[in-house]
Amino acid sequence: MKKRLLLAIPVLVGAVFAEEYYVATNGVNALPGGTLAAPFATIQYGVDQLDAGDTLTIRGGRYHEGVIISDLNGSLSGSVDWSGGVGWDGDWILGINTASGSSGGNTAVRMVKAGSMTRTLSTGVSGSALSFKWDIDSFNNASDVASAEVFDGAWHTVWSMDNAGNSGDGNDSPDNLQTEIISLAAYGTVSQIRFSMSASTGTGDYFFIDDVQIGSAFHDFEGAGGAGIIIRNYAEEQVIIDGTIPIVGAWSPVSNGIYKTSVSTDIWQLFVDDEMQTSARWPDAEAWTEAMWDKDDHWIQQDAPSTDGTFIDEAGGPELAASGKDFSGAIAIMNTGSWLSFAREVTGHSAGSNTFTYAPIGNQYHHKIINGAAFFEASYACLSTNREWFYNALTDELFLIPDDGVNPSGREIRGKTLTYGLDISNSQNIAVRGIDFFACTFKVDTSDSITIEDADVLFPSYSKRMLGSTAKAEATFFDGDGNQLRNCTFQYADGAGIEFVGDGGLIENCLFYQIDYSCVGTLHDVMVNIRNASNLTFRQNTLDTGGNSVGIKGGPASVFELNRVTNQGMLQHDGSAIQTDADYTDGTIMQQNWVHDHIKFALRFDSPWLDPAVYGTNGVMRYNVLWNTQPMVPKGDYHHIYNNTGFDNDVVDISIFSDVTHGGVNSNTVTRNNAVNLISGSRSAAEPYPGIADHNWSGSEVKNELVDPAQWDFRPAVGSALIDAGTNVPGQVSGYVGVAPDMGAYEFGSTNYWIPGFIPAQAGMPIPNLGSVNQLEGRELIFQPGYGAVSVKVYFGTNAATLPMLGHFPAAHNVIDPRDHGVIPQGNTEYYWRVDTVLSNNSEIAGEVWNYTTADYTPTAPGVVFSDDFESYIPGSSPASSNWATQITLGSGSILVAEKGASQVVRLNNASTVDDRTVLGATDVFPEEGLITLSFDSFHDGAISMTGPMSLSAGIDSISSHLNQARKVSLAPYIATNIWHHFDWVVNQSGAAVVYTVDGITHSVANGSADLWQDGSLVVDNGIDKPGNGNVLTDTTKVDSFGWTVNKADAADWYMDNVEVRNYAYAEYTAQTPLEDWMAIYGLSDPMADPDSDGLNTLSEFAMGGNPTNGADIGYESILDNRSDPMVFVYPRRLNAGLVYWLETSTNLVSNVWTNGGYTELPATGMLDPEFESVTNEVPVILPQTFIRLMIDPVP
Repeated sequence: MKKRLLLAIPVLVGAVFAEEYYVATNGVNALPGGTLAAPFATIQYGVDQLDAGDTLTIRGGRYHEGVIISDLNGSLSGSVDWSGGVGWDGDWILGINTASGSSGGNTAVRMVKAGSMTRTLSTGVSGSALSFKWDIDSFNNASDVASAEVFDGAWHTVWSMDNAGNSGDGNDSPDNLQTEIISLAAYGTVSQIRFSMSASTGTGDYFFIDDVQIGSAFHDFEGAGGAGIIIRNYAEEQVIIDGTIPIVGAWSPVSNGIYKTSVSTDIWQLFVDDEMQTSARWPDAEAWTEAMWDKDDHWIQQDAPSTDGTFIDEAGGPELAASGKDFSGAIAIMNTGSWLSFAREVTGHSAGSNTFTYAPIGNQYHHKIINGAAFFEASYACLSTNREWFYNALTDELFLIPDDGVNPSGREIRGKTLTYGLDISNSQNIAVRGIDFFACTFKVDTSDSITIEDADVLFPSYSKRMLGSTAKAEATFFDGDGNQLRNCTFQYADGAGIEFVGDGGLIENCLFYQIDYSCVGTLHDVMVNIRNASNLTFRQNTLDTGGNSVGIKGGPASVFELNRVTNQGMLQHDGSAIQTDADYTDGTIMQQNWVHDHIKFALRFDSPWLDPAVYGTNGVMRYNVLWNTQPMVPKGDYHHIYNNTGFDNDVVDISIFSDVTHGGVNSNTVTRNNAVNLISGSRSAAEPYPGIADHNWSGSEVKNELVDPAQWDFRPAVGSALIDAGTNVPGQVSGYVGVAPDMGAYEFGSTNYWIPGFIPAQAGMPIPNLGSVNQLEGRELIFQPGYGAVSVKVYFGTNAATLPMLGHFPAAHNVIDPRDHGVIPQGNTEYYWRVDTVLSNNSEIAGEVWNYTTADYTPTAPGVVFSDDFESYIPGSSPASSNWATQITLGSGSILVAEKGASQVVRLNNASTVDDRTVLGATDVFPEEGLITLSFDSFHDGAISMTGPMSLSAGIDSISSHLNQARKVSLAPYIATNIWHHFDWVVNQSGAAVVYTVDGITHSVANGSADLWQDGSLVVDNGIDKPGNGNVLTDTTKVDSFGWTVNKADAADWYMDNVEVRNYAYAEYTAQTPLEDWMAIYGLSDPMADPDSDGLNTLSEFAMGGNPTNGADIGYESILDNRSDPMVFVYPRRLNAGLVYWLETSTNLVSNVWTNGGYTELPATGMLDPEFESVTNEVPVILPQTFIRLMIDPVP
């Protein structure tokens, strides 16, 4: 795509010029140097040169060094860090004339003529508010406008201000900022915000913005709040800080497959070909396999006679006495404190004994003796199987049993010698980006506004038990205010995943996988320890497989949202996935999390077990989903438990704990809108529960109300009793679709399906799952866009190698129905699909190809009470009377099943206008309903002129009698000849108005009225037609029958197909065209408008690959070569776009006569990109002058 480069040259007055230094493994530590051509050799030397505002760029390679940063302040005052703040996905995208401005030491954003700034939220918000501070100076008239907009699939202006808002002294400074708070309750899920200034303003007119907040996203634009110093990798090169050194000595055999060598430096973790070897242990369990996490079969179990200091092995499983080994001097890892584990040297043991001794633990030794378990490490006696190693620190001898049984000499063997590869202390405003760590991690101590992002940390921490130490492993550590950890992975650690301390921090989009197989630590050491962090946001993270009793232990007033926790708490007792203790519960929010396949409690507000006077209050648990785990347990009181979904859990799904002696209370806790099988006052049985509770689904199987829980699709199914069954609670319940919130964590009808957990670069989490079978033909596609996605391109088809593009959608629109985009899936067919992630810089990350197979048949969807597609009948026969009990034919009228194209349909042939009459009705075929939607396809053959109303009726018994018709409508005005129409008729006899949503727009049908939809358009709004002449049916008479009538004196040749009756309001809406989908990405609706004033309307920008909101991006250019005969004209053509392209030629511009001819289009020869092909045309030179123009129109 042709891009134009705009260069902005800033003028700095009294500023310090920032430097950029470079480091490479082949560099030299000397000044002058540090350039790309002459880089430094070590990261430490580069760091030592840094001042405020500088950048250190590191070339790819492995760096074995412990980098220390101390007393370094990266702040550049008065500047804006456009990537700063929390809760955002990517930087602010700036239009022209947008920069920083300041007044009285405060930094804000300043926009001049046509300036703009746009930013994407990391998580869409609904039902929230947008707040910001603003100031405008020197606006001259009402046409000078500053505005704020939000994007929920389309752009909406939510605030604007003209010259009436002029304030301050107009001297180009934000000297009179005013606070604005805008409710977003009227909008859908907002994913982007934009501030802009009209192009009509003069160059001396100013618009200032500061302190923007929407949901939990915030940015104050202060330079001190951002990263003045940046340390980063070069381009896409991988930079690894390596905590190991090579072990190069020769190896010699010992016995039993063991080899040994000598080392000169103590090591406490060993790698062979970058794969970690298992510290010799007994009972055997290879590192990072299922055996390592299997406490029942790979630990010894403590017998009841044991005491603190003496461990007696219980008979069964691995038996200590049967091992035949003496483990004296080994280190025992013991879970003998319930939620605590300890490392102790074995002070006494002998071969053949089932008892060993150790230094007593003290008051943390747990009274439940038989829950204890142990294994041994750090002893030559433990060395027995492949991939195990042992190091004798007294003799400097290293022992290894190689995986292949062969002498390991010559293999790449490395040992850990470094705990922290990066140690930052007493520093501020530094960002570290794209730096990976191997066998080491980082530590941030007493430092503020430090950001570490885009880091993969493999083997971050490991204990020094091999050196004889029983201390816990030193873990990844953050201490300070305003620190951020984003888009990082931490995998394979012995020790905690991270400890995070301070105020106002952020941990976002991080993965913690296989963390802490020993769990040695103190009281609050857990998988992710943020207990001493306040006002922290922990968002979009995954915790998968860990040993600690608690997954996440939080501090005061923190938010835990969009996280996924699974297989955690496997090696200790008690605990929960996410927990805050009593003194930290107030203000804590746990929302939109999944906890599943987890042996501990899901979510917990905890309290001391034996101190009823201590408990937490005012916590929130809402919009969470939990399955195959233990219940969520809010101990304490005054909590808010809303819209959670739970099933397949251990008896109880939500425990509103009522045992006041153990922290229960909950007499003022509010429990609403939850969709679970059991809410109880107990954690393990059905009991009454305290507090205020209503609008909950509890007591029957909630899975039956959901679309497909096995596929992780937890939305209410069509016709589910959960839909609109909740109640609105301002401040607690998010925006909803319909007349009321749904029960449970998801809202029926939303096009955004939130998916928690770590988001990789590629799109993921496909629903239906990869390789799924027996899926519905109408299965919607759901996915998680890749990290940083602004939009996505979805490809769908039956050939994995050549998938056509289904559409280009905003990232927040992750529920896609192929049928809405012109593709009708068939039964018993394998489909392939792919989602490509489009980033803010327009680069794309191709997704994996997924597949699923549809079923031989489509089961009846929930809420469909009657259906017939006429495929099971014999053509030429009458439809089955079991479905169609009313079949009246007078004169030569007929009702027969017929073939129409590839389908079978029912045909009402009423050729005469004198004696013929045809009535087809389904009588008593479904239970009486107060609300139905009758959907069907209709075709009228123009060979017979249609006369009469073509009536559709609903009522009781046979609708051939007008006395049985509760409601009717004439279809004739809406039926064109020789074309198929789709109709949806919503009939409301329920006794109250019904609100429903079609394509995101809310409609209401009054009681005793009916809405008629034709091809996705509402053609009759609240129709009240009802037969007269003695009909006594009321507006609340429930209906069980319907049918079509062509009366005497009328004529028709009428076909019907795909008849469905639903017991809820529904209407099928018309699919968007590719052009409409594309315009929605930019918040546009008029294809003929020119929003960026570049002379090309939106249709032309779409056709040529331009950006309709960026006048500098006009897409691909057409090329004319008139130096030869014939002339050659080349233009771009967008594929599968619903557009037709052609050339017109003319011999003069005076007559302005153009002809679609006089040229030859050559066969296509190449692709410009996956969406555009290059089209070459030859135009013969017949006259001295020939003019050419390219024409583009949507396909009619």
